[in-house]
Amino acid sequence: MKVIVLMSTYNGEKYLYEQIESILHQEDVDIYLLIRDDGSKDSTIEVINELRQLHPNIGLLSGDNKGFVGSFSELIKYAWKKNPEYEFFAFADQDDVWYPNKLGVACKKLSEYPSDVPNLYCSNSDIIDSKGKNIGKKFRNFIPHYTRGNILMFPTLQGCSMVFNREALELYAKHLPKMAFHDRWMFLICHFLGNVYYEHTPLFGYRVHCSNAIGTVGEYTFSQKAKRLWNMFFASQESRYYNMNKEFYNEFKEQLKDCDKIIIQTYLRYRNSLRAKIQVLFSKDYTPFNPSLKERILYVPHVLLNKL
Repeated sequence: MKVIVLMSTYNGEKYLYEQIESILHQEDVDIYLLIRDDGSKDSTIEVINELRQLHPNIGLLSGDNKGFVGSFSELIKYAWKKNPEYEFFAFADQDDVWYPNKLGVACKKLSEYPSDVPNLYCSNSDIIDSKGKNIGKKFRNFIPHYTRGNILMFPTLQGCSMVFNREALELYAKHLPKMAFHDRWMFLICHFLGNVYYEHTPLFGYRVHCSNAIGTVGEYTFSQKAKRLWNMFFASQESRYYNMNKEFYNEFKEQLKDCDKIIIQTYLRYRNSLRAKIQVLFSKDYTPFNPSLKERILYVPHVLLNKL
């Protein structure tokens, strides 16, 4: 099975060597690692070029700093146009450690789905520290329950766990996001237009350190909990997902099923419509993706105060 791994780097010299080695030693797949450097100021390019001398299956693109959304869009466009023989693709962070079976397991599962619709495979991960040590925690300590509606309001599965087919790549390349995160964009495409499969068994180590661009381990310190409560009840802040979902709807509404259009429209109206708010509160289409009682209780004020 032929796979292109898409990696965007930025000042990633510290952990990059270990991550690239773990990607290149994947089992049961034919790997091509395509890297785009997003204007690094450290020795990231030197590390990549050193590894390219040893591994001819590493490609490098470089350019001005676009941010990770723009950088992944460049990777998507390049892979779509230049590599028609590859059937599967994967997003990669620059600082994780992949287990040897990560891509083989994902591609085998994706092969069970019809190839003419966008399909996405995601897995759980183990949390590792800055030294690569497993700290005994998983990124998700519960199996997320996604519905057609709650995906609009809650975090997606990890982008660095995502493996997808060519149809998903092509849809992404033809409809590049302007503001939506690359992983949310891909998740929405496959969720509404194809298939998403989640494996709760961790298939890689997700490194948590002070330089992470974005990410969470699902736990909060006391000060973070206090800030979360303050934002819930007092801060006037926009949900970071609202405009991303609106962008997705405007881009893909012609391809969406009528029932999915209604689900997304209801979410986009819930802040200003009492009827829509009641639907978001009580319809099974919008129940929290975390089934715990605490999250179900917190869901109510989040909806009432327009925070989702």
